[in-house]
Amino acid sequence: MFDITVSYLDDNDAMITDVIRNCEFTNNKREIKQGDTVIEVELELIISHIDWN
Repeated sequence: MFDITVSYLDDNDAMITDVIRNCEFTNNKREIKQGDTVIEVELELIISHIDWN
């Protein structure tokens, strides 16, 4: 499991940093064919909670 830190500006241009806790991918699907120039991957993610700041 891992955490994801997300930073963004609010409506007043103040920097906000939240942390998404205990992330875990539930799958890892990908279908690739020879000659593909773009590889799209759909990843499902579960989390335990978010620390909102």
